[in-house]
Amino acid sequence: KKTFRNEFEVLANKLLEEKGKKFTDANKELLAPLKEQLGEFRKRMEHVHEKSVETNASLLTKIGEVQNLNQQLSTDAKQLTTALSGGSQNIGAWGEMILEKILESSGLVKGREYETQTSFRDDDQKLLRPDAIIHLPRERDVVIDSKLSLIYYNKSMGAEDTVERNRFLKEHADAMRKHVKDLSGKYNNIAEIRTLDSTLMFVPIEGALVEALKIHKDLQDEAFTKGIILASPSTLMVALKSVHHIWSTERREHNIEELSKEVIAFLDKLSNFSASLEEVGSALGKAKLSYETAHKRLISGNGSVARRAEKIKELGSFYTKKELPSH
Repeated sequence: KKTFRNEFEVLANKLLEEKGKKFTDANKELLAPLKEQLGEFRKRMEHVHEKSVETNASLLTKIGEVQNLNQQLSTDAKQLTTALSGGSQNIGAWGEMILEKILESSGLVKGREYETQTSFRDDDQKLLRPDAIIHLPRERDVVIDSKLSLIYYNKSMGAEDTVERNRFLKEHADAMRKHVKDLSGKYNNIAEIRTLDSTLMFVPIEGALVEALKIHKDLQDEAFTKGIILASPSTLMVALKSVHHIWSTERREHNIEELSKEVIAFLDKLSNFSASLEEVGSALGKAKLSYETAHKRLISGNGSVARRAEKIKELGSFYTKKELPSH
């Protein structure tokens, strides 16, 4: 029994040793790829972390740029609000700036198709300063006036409730109607302005014109009967593009007219030249006939001067320095 027990212990220890060794080897085989994968995973995590740091830095930069942009927009909006609420003079200057930009983009040439910064005096010696004068063919002009007050419209944008906003919009529409009335006939009696085709009342904000027309729906027709056309930036650009097209058509027609005149003048000159050439030909024919007659009398005729000279030489001896040609 004791012997069996000893042998069993030896055998058990041997089996444990073998199994332990195999287990260790197996663990090494299993853990080696895992270790390698863990290493790759760690590298990836470090790479992701680096990218994350770079992305965060870039994001912070973009956020800073957005903040600066927002600050700039806020400043610009504040300046615009200050300009619009700073009285009619500031608003008028702002409207003139918008008008100048539209004129520059219309294709019309300053000093040729339109003028700005002009001033005139009417019959009562009152000083008038139209914002722009658009020249049309056939000695016609269009006056653009942008001196519309937008104070009430600006107040409506900052109103705290609907009632207050509607009140300001009503005052804005009434002010626009009054400006239409003031413009009626304002530029009709100015000698420097050629035949006045119409007056464009420029409203530099689209919404300001739309809101006024919502309240006074007949304002457009009322202005038109007074020779005034209400124009927002978009409609003014269309009108100026139409003027540009009119000038282009006028120049083409003028060139065609000038070309017709040149063609007629050329044909007249050609006819006169042809007649003159016929006269030259007739004169040359007469000259040729005269030449042949003179030649016959001098040389070829029976009683020509040359034959008589030969007879004179035959009758007597005469010394001459020059001889007549043999022919």
